[in-house]
Amino acid sequence: NTLSQAVSNGQSYSGLNFGDVQELTIATPQSLAISPGASVTILHVINVRTPGVVAVMLASDQGLGYAVYDDSGCDGEPDGASIVPSGGYYTLNSGSSLAAGTVCIVIKAMAPSSATASMVEELTVMALENWYGTSGTNGDTGMIYDDTADLTDTISVHTGKLRLEKYVRN
Repeated sequence: NTLSQAVSNGQSYSGLNFGDVQELTIATPQSLAISPGASVTILHVINVRTPGVVAVMLASDQGLGYAVYDDSGCDGEPDGASIVPSGGYYTLNSGSSLAAGTVCIVIKAMAPSSATASMVEELTVMALENWYGTSGTNGDTGMIYDDTADLTDTISVHTGKLRLEKYVRN
């Protein structure tokens, strides 16, 4: 971390905020199985190491249905109604700044009854943070968020029948 400031003798400078800003992290990628017409819940832990507003964005390659919930107890049980997305973002803590610490979310994945047994969904879960006291866009990404972390969950659709695969490696 560096801070550059041109200085002149006799001048006083204010508003220069500098500190150790630690990265946002999200854990852990998961692999789950789901039946057509059923749902499964996925718990993710987000480590907020610098206070700020945190949001989650989901990118689905197969189009399963999703809902995101706050989980203040980090017990895998949703707290209240699902978070309503705005512009594709699910903002945590009703958009209020979060202190440094652990934040948990539950993602509910829903497979349509028409889902085929061979369908495999790779769901990218991205956590984004706008650090407390900052505004504008990130010069590196052009986003309003200062920091991001992501992972990919794998959700396989099965029909309840045993599926055996053999891989040979030379």
